[in-house]
Amino acid sequence: MYTANPYAALYREKLATAEDAVAWFADGGWLIYGTGQAEPPALLWAFANRLRAGDLKKLRIFSSLPMQTAMDSALAPDLVDTVERCSGFVGGGDRGLPGHRVRHRQPEGQVDTRSRSGDRRTSKLS
Repeated sequence: MYTANPYAALYREKLATAEDAVAWFADGGWLIYGTGQAEPPALLWAFANRLRAGDLKKLRIFSSLPMQTAMDSALAPDLVDTVERCSGFVGGGDRGLPGHRVRHRQPEGQVDTRSRSGDRRTSKLS
């Protein structure tokens, strides 16, 4: 028998809440996501909640321009000591986060770190 969506049952079986989806995530792991419509609001809030609860001590985030949801959740100022923000492009949202350090990769394998105060440091990736 033909079904309109042969993957519907598999989808229902794997469907999880955002909290369940990030529960397995280990300290210091990387969250990599797209920008704009690809920014995952529920996951960002679930990660922010784990960081605030102390269940997750360190999170590294790589994306391009952060949208408002990212800035309000995982990149919020109160999480500055637990989130390492690595960016493919440093934009206004990144520069507006007090206390956060933003890193983006250099072509020659270096990391350029800029703080909100304008300090700049470049070091080799290990």
